[in-house]
Amino acid sequence: MPTILGMKGEDLVFKVLIIFLRKDWSFNLNILRKILPIGEIEICHEVEGLIRYFQELKDSGKIFVDIGQKNTAIFGFKETLEFIEEFQIGGGEFTNSLKEDLGISEREAEVLKEKFSQKKLSVGVQRKIEGILKKTLENWLESFEGIIKERFPSFAGEILLFGGGSLLPQIENSIQNSKILKIKGFEVRAIPLFLLTLTI
Repeated sequence: MPTILGMKGEDLVFKVLIIFLRKDWSFNLNILRKILPIGEIEICHEVEGLIRYFQELKDSGKIFVDIGQKNTAIFGFKETLEFIEEFQIGGGEFTNSLKEDLGISEREAEVLKEKFSQKKLSVGVQRKIEGILKKTLENWLESFEGIIKERFPSFAGEILLFGGGSLLPQIENSIQNSKILKIKGFEVRAIPLFLLTLTI
């Protein structure tokens, strides 16, 4: 087996993607394999799966933005993975803003945020919620822009949003209207959080 022990030369750069698989997901995959005539199941990082799914995208660059509950993960691609970054603002921060400002429970704030995202509230209430979320949104965009400027300054490809937090329309709008990002030809697309491809 090859080894790098004792070798001298330039620095070696490793890019490693690691993600866990929940036990119940693994259990369900095994059930599918028994029920369906599946020859092979490959488990890979979510972004690798999305890259394969969106093979029609040009190689000018892609940025995948996973807006989770507690943080936002950013994956930059050209022909290969260029960087992985994250910052500690996720969908939960928007929920907390509603909770603290309106004095409601976390569950009530989640329901309100969902209705707001789906535009199921009256015009007046929608505007009030926008005002409450404005500061958190500005902090999110500032963090996002800072990472892109530092790690991918010449980027002129597509941004693909996923994760629960991406359902907030203000996230997409803020990227599209950003003075920093707009001049680079950013396109924002909402994509599904989970992708399962089976070859039978």
